[in-house]
Amino acid sequence: MLMGSIITARLLGGEEFGVMGTVQSTVALLAGLAGLGVALGASKQIAQAWGAEPAQCGGIAALVLTVCISSGSAAMFAMMIGSRTVAALTGIDSMQPHMLRAAPLLLMGVVAGGQLGILQGLQQFRIASIWTLLRNVSTVIGMTVGARLNGLDGTIQGLVIAEVVSVVGGQVLVSSSMRTLGVHLKWAGCWQYWGSLWRFGVPSLLSTLAVLPALWAGRTLLLRQSDGLTQAGIFDVANRWSQLASFVPAALAPLQLPILAHLRARADHQQFRDYKRLWLGVGAGAATVIAVGLSVIAVPLMRTHGPEFEAGWPVLILLGATAIPSAVNGTLGASLVARDRVWLRSGVDLVIAGVLFISAMLLVPAHAALGLATAHLIGYLTGGLLLIALQRQQSERGPTVVINTEKRHG
Repeated sequence: MLMGSIITARLLGGEEFGVMGTVQSTVALLAGLAGLGVALGASKQIAQAWGAEPAQCGGIAALVLTVCISSGSAAMFAMMIGSRTVAALTGIDSMQPHMLRAAPLLLMGVVAGGQLGILQGLQQFRIASIWTLLRNVSTVIGMTVGARLNGLDGTIQGLVIAEVVSVVGGQVLVSSSMRTLGVHLKWAGCWQYWGSLWRFGVPSLLSTLAVLPALWAGRTLLLRQSDGLTQAGIFDVANRWSQLASFVPAALAPLQLPILAHLRARADHQQFRDYKRLWLGVGAGAATVIAVGLSVIAVPLMRTHGPEFEAGWPVLILLGATAIPSAVNGTLGASLVARDRVWLRSGVDLVIAGVLFISAMLLVPAHAALGLATAHLIGYLTGGLLLIALQRQQSERGPTVVINTEKRHG
């Protein structure tokens, strides 16, 4: 992804790369809302039922795909119809045709999220990782070839083609993995699982409604500043490099909720704690080491995208540092969700969103991209510290005995 980002940034230039980043962030926001939180719910519910009740797993998987296709299609057509309004919200009316071309990314993103949730719930982590890697490779190829052939419009078209290929491949992998495990998609009567999935999905959706709009609003504030598109491009380049610090936590993230949920269902409290501590130490430790390394070579890294990006090296340092509390947030948040404390997790996300947005309002007008990066660090640091405090409070109370009272469906 980084190589694709470097090539695309050099081909498009600072302003058009900023437009591309705005399109992608808008699609990510709307796809997160359209997903209705069912992907995370699928990961937890399937992990709890997997092995014991394959019919239930098949029904939940079928329901997830049905919801994702339906809500993703509705979101895609809504974006097509309202592309002018969406562009106006960014403050850049010329974004309208780009938003229109990017609308299919909404459907593909929502369905891909559902497919990944199913694979993770079935604990097919190796297959999920391979698919994610291939999806990233196809995205890089689509972006770079498209940018080379037709500039910004070609980049968006290349992304759409890459996502279509990825979703088709993802469905092949989901179907083959389920057959291997003796689980079959159970379309008939799949809506009977909607209650349990939706009860979990509501707080997950609330988290999405909090965090993604805050991130998008912070970016919109940046776009509305003088030289906003160039500043957005600088922020995007720094954000791409900072993802190196998040690489290990991101690699661990798909494992955490399914495994912790499975251990909780077995009432294996000791292993639950051991896995949580291991992931916390490895994720936050790796993020710290890589963030320090990025800060040392921030200037040459930013320069690789072109001379207009070099001045953004402090932005890279701050976003790299943000990966540390973000890693803590991910592991401790997954622990709360696995313990059915999903509403508490949503509350923490609301705090992160509020702090991030308020910080952005105060800092972006004076400091542009650097102010937005600082707001990200303040928001996620606040969330990480809050989760640590909640974790200590729960540790003092001792382990909770879990009695599974959910009604099982055959």
